[in-house]
Amino acid sequence: MAVSPSIQQIPLRPAAPAFPARLRRLARRKPVGAVAFFVIVALALAAIASPVLAPYDPLEPNYSALRQGPTLAHPFGTDQIGRDLLSRIIYGTRISFLVGVVSVGVAVCLGTPIGLVAGYFRGAVDEVLMRVIDGISAFPSLVLALAIVAVLKPSLVNVMVAVGLTSIPIFARLTRSQVLSLRERDFILAATSTGASDLRIMLRHIMPNAMSPLIVQATLGLGIAILAEASLGYLGVGVQPPTPTWGGILNQGAPLIERAPWLSIAPGAAIFTLVLSFNLLGDALRDALDPRQRKG
Repeated sequence: MAVSPSIQQIPLRPAAPAFPARLRRLARRKPVGAVAFFVIVALALAAIASPVLAPYDPLEPNYSALRQGPTLAHPFGTDQIGRDLLSRIIYGTRISFLVGVVSVGVAVCLGTPIGLVAGYFRGAVDEVLMRVIDGISAFPSLVLALAIVAVLKPSLVNVMVAVGLTSIPIFARLTRSQVLSLRERDFILAATSTGASDLRIMLRHIMPNAMSPLIVQATLGLGIAILAEASLGYLGVGVQPPTPTWGGILNQGAPLIERAPWLSIAPGAAIFTLVLSFNLLGDALRDALDPRQRKG
């Protein structure tokens, strides 16, 4: 049967590339971001499988191998009481990931609703909420985290709470800026004219369109949170010994940096690698989620 000429002339729209294809294209365009992703995955798997991967008990001292340099038996050396440094670094990965994920989760769950409500309702609500955020931001993040941990007493839970609370302003301000930009868009005005409730507009129309920068910021925030936890551990107010943490190991090795540099090099390299990987991955995600960077 012959096809109508009018139908033949209808231009066909090319199908959007599948998500895996976009990921492959992004990996080719941003190979550094792809490497960073695989480094993060490898370290996450090491954290999960630390009881299997760690060659020694990270808490068991060996008084016959005190402060021993790197050897085949102890590739990263041993600490002041003979504990294997490689095992302690592997177990410390668990603390770093746990603090990063939980603290960023706290910041997102508290900061995002504040920014959403402030940007949507504006006026007095915006003024009150954002002045509270300004008050939190008036303190340097590390100083505020130190104060919170000092009040609550050093522990893993309190470190996660402290780091999460100090990150709230970042997500509140970012969400508010996105909401203010989206608030006057035509599709929001159309939803309002149809009688949609404020809650429905915020959750169904605004938030899905504001997620991209929040995802990027959350990825970058993981690196910031891990660095904050390491800083608290280095200052001696983080997770307390004998629990192995990268900051705590660095704190113990700092006084001996000239005589036993491996005690500082190993945890410092671990912190540097993971934080840098999250930063590079965040940069790659920014390009992947930016509509202006998408082709085809």
